[in-house]
Amino acid sequence: GDFVVRRKDEKDQKLIIPLKHGTLLVMSGELQQFWEHSVPKRKKVSGSRFNLTFRNIGI
Repeated sequence: GDFVVRRKDEKDQKLIIPLKHGTLLVMSGELQQFWEHSVPKRKKVSGSRFNLTFRNIGI
């Protein structure tokens, strides 16, 4: 599947990152700060899709 990111301040600037099965993508630094992400829906899905989110929360 593809992982899509677009700039928060320039919505027309978009990158499509192809991901293979089992790929781990970590958003950090400038990617986390300046870009929004999405995983587009697929018409034919052969299995489940999982999303794990880990966050540091300073309390």
